[in-house]
Amino acid sequence: CTPTSLCNDILVIDEERVKVIRRRNAIIQKLADKYHLAVDDLFTPMYSHPEYHVPDGVHFTLEAQKVQAKIVADFIRDQIF
Repeated sequence: CTPTSLCNDILVIDEERVKVIRRRNAIIQKLADKYHLAVDDLFTPMYSHPEYHVPDGVHFTLEAQKVQAKIVADFIRDQIF
């Protein structure tokens, strides 16, 4: 699912946006299960780290981008092998 920013400010989580994202992700997971598709969840690992967000509330820090890259690479590797 899309790694969507959660912050109004770098340390303030917008719980209303979190609810929307969780509902959307649940729908995506249900469809993926129905059609036997794999889903790479980037929301969950980013959610627990507000320090990964830059002050604009949209983009991620270089550290977060590296974490995301590893998650995606591991996911792809697991799907191939």
